[in-house]
Amino acid sequence: MDTRLNELTQQKQQLQVRIEELDRLSLSQAEVETIVADAMQFLSGLECILRQGLPQEKLVALRQCIEKVSINKPSGIVRLTVRSVPVGNLEGTVEREVSYQRTKEVDAEAIEPEITV
Repeated sequence: MDTRLNELTQQKQQLQVRIEELDRLSLSQAEVETIVADAMQFLSGLECILRQGLPQEKLVALRQCIEKVSINKPSGIVRLTVRSVPVGNLEGTVEREVSYQRTKEVDAEAIEPEITV
């Protein structure tokens, strides 16, 4: 009897998680339009911020786009987890691996990326 109760409790928890996931996907038309407008506004100013913005502005913009950076020095691989939609409650990320090599002509910390998908 306890085993069955535990199974049902676990199933209930899994269903609650799934309901929360579905709730995030079921947005009203107004919410979708707001998210799209926010994303377009962010993206339209992103290039300008990254080229001409203050260091703090650049950092804030990058933090909205990049979720995680993992560096494996021995293999020379940097893994970036980039948000595909940097606004709203929509979740979505893309991982990219970037190989790098230290160069002799530039500072020892300089990186020459070679992007692989």
